[in-house]
Amino acid sequence: MTLCDGNIVISISGTEVSLVSNNYPSSYFIKIKIRTPSWQWVVTLCTSQECIPGVSLTIPQAIIDQYGDTYVVDIQGACLGSFDFVIDENTGGGIDNDNDGICSDVDCDDNNPNLPVTQDTPCDDNNPNTINDLILSGECVCAGTPIGGMTKIAAIGDFGDFTENGSEFELAGANLVDSWNPEAVITLRDNNYELGEASNIDPNIGQFYQQYIYPYNGAYGSGSRTNTNRFWPSLGNHDWATGNADAYIDYFELLGNERYYDFVIGDAHFFVIDSDPHEPDGRYHPSEIQPLWLQAELANSTETWNIVYFHHPPYTSSAIHANESVMQWPFTEW
Repeated sequence: MTLCDGNIVISISGTEVSLVSNNYPSSYFIKIKIRTPSWQWVVTLCTSQECIPGVSLTIPQAIIDQYGDTYVVDIQGACLGSFDFVIDENTGGGIDNDNDGICSDVDCDDNNPNLPVTQDTPCDDNNPNTINDLILSGECVCAGTPIGGMTKIAAIGDFGDFTENGSEFELAGANLVDSWNPEAVITLRDNNYELGEASNIDPNIGQFYQQYIYPYNGAYGSGSRTNTNRFWPSLGNHDWATGNADAYIDYFELLGNERYYDFVIGDAHFFVIDSDPHEPDGRYHPSEIQPLWLQAELANSTETWNIVYFHHPPYTSSAIHANESVMQWPFTEW
């Protein structure tokens, strides 16, 4: 029989209790619920490689009979330091039926000791046409994502500036994006330098990315080749610099209120946030509309991937811009 307690696996055989595997902390607690007619146990502490020589302990029956009380013994290991060995009435998080050192809740086959593999473990399926090979959840099959079946999204930011440095540099960036053949392009702000004017927005954006925009009413082409929008921008401070981001709102036909919105591509759900202080629905959680909208939408999302993007980084290593603490929303909790 094997008991599992978090990252620790304890094997019980006859009158021996041994540690089969652990995450090697500097100290740890092993909790075992002993239920056997024979209350006299000799305990030996082991790692997954070896048992600590000469370390054993006979647990008094009187201590075990108390169940809920904890009996702590310091065990000195030659290379492992000092450990607390705790015995009480609380077992860990499951069992290990095949005694391979992998708990049943993560063992892909808990009846086969020859497959000590956890679900979602990286592996190699020996297929050159796949990437990100993993052991499939609930199975013991190694499989990867077909290279041709990936969803490719291009992310660009601070790109819309053909006037200051000339179109050569923005054209090089747009050609790079095209070479990836993405299903969509998302932008991380500042689409229209310098001041978000209507006179510049088509030269700054449509000149280079009209092939992703739908509907497109500019001067540089016929728009998205698929007759669906594949260009999903987010607002930045330069886009807000003239009017109330009117040029941006008028140029694109986006979802929702167009300042913040969401869309789905395959099994990915994207949430576009306006992190600019001008946003009328606010940036402060939990008192304002926009963050509460995101919290509710994330809770309702059923897609495999939830991706939130916006301009002002909550955390940054930049020497020029500081962390935007107001945007440090509890995304993971949501």
